[in-house]
Amino acid sequence: MVNRILILCFASLLSQLAIAGDTSAQDTGKNITRIVVATVDSPENKTITIVDKVHFQPNTNLAAHTHPGLEVLCIVNGQLTLTANKSDKVYKSNDCVANPAGMIHSGKSGANGVDIIATYVINRGELIINFKNIDKNGDGKVAAAEAKAAGVSDADFKKADTNGDGNLSVDEYLNVR
Repeated sequence: MVNRILILCFASLLSQLAIAGDTSAQDTGKNITRIVVATVDSPENKTITIVDKVHFQPNTNLAAHTHPGLEVLCIVNGQLTLTANKSDKVYKSNDCVANPAGMIHSGKSGANGVDIIATYVINRGELIINFKNIDKNGDGKVAAAEAKAAGVSDADFKKADTNGDGNLSVDEYLNVR
């Protein structure tokens, strides 16, 4: 039943994306643009479903991260290499993948970039991305050793640590290239 609802949701949203303006675009870094297409409350008002249209410039890396709830990615155009469980898988136009809550994953867009419809089902009040599986000491920051364990190179860590405090905030971590 949930799969059927998600498919119907995608079908109606894909038709709306052609007319969606970029006025709500959020630049999460110079290489990634995210437009919130819809937010839907659950009938019991405990969860929220967020649907985003996301564009990655060519060859953009997305640092390892997790989500507190289900993430469903559908590739509209281009190619995405998703790394999860120490395995890479390439997704192309019309492919979809579901990432369960808490699964550490990272990605890289292809040579021509990638356009994705991303759907997140999370508990009300949670952030889309969390670091509980990466931020091992639970201090709300990603230290160099934690970043390295998640696959971030020393050079990328230094570049992302824009305030030079030796830790990555959520915003800094999301902009690891």
